[in-house]
Amino acid sequence: MRKIRKAGYSALMKRKIFIASAVIALLVGVTATVLVSGIFAPREHVEMVKVDGLTIPANVGSQYLQVYHNGVPQDLLLKGVNMGIAKPGHFPGETAITKAEYMRWFQHIGDMHANVVRIYTLHPPVFYEALKAYNDKAANPLYVLQGIWMNEDKLLASGDVFADENSQDFAEET
Repeated sequence: MRKIRKAGYSALMKRKIFIASAVIALLVGVTATVLVSGIFAPREHVEMVKVDGLTIPANVGSQYLQVYHNGVPQDLLLKGVNMGIAKPGHFPGETAITKAEYMRWFQHIGDMHANVVRIYTLHPPVFYEALKAYNDKAANPLYVLQGIWMNEDKLLASGDVFADENSQDFAEET
């Protein structure tokens, strides 16, 4: 036994042990990254159902929005983020937010376990493109509560939210 200990490892054996250790560490790191990122986690699938002749992805329950799993409505607690259309350092109507920025923001929103983004008006196409790209890869999708502007001048003039001119403008905006 003492002769083996005294002899030590040859340079070749030390190199092989180092390479094997590095490969094992790399495999452990890759495995941990895959598990933490959720790449292979089962995706939450938005199921569409027909209710009273309409095809819908969700419904309103007594206290929660409901999504369908195997045709059965399941309560969904909304945990959300409000997003404006303006970017700091730019004018409000400039819509300067890039697709890459939206993607980064959606990743952060998902990382904090939010499941809904509320926007008060239509956003540029890059918002919806980035959202789709995020949802295509995410283990849990982000839902959108889409707001639409109503023409306030016509609303104030008519005093009736359901007046034809208001309803028509709202339908066109939608």
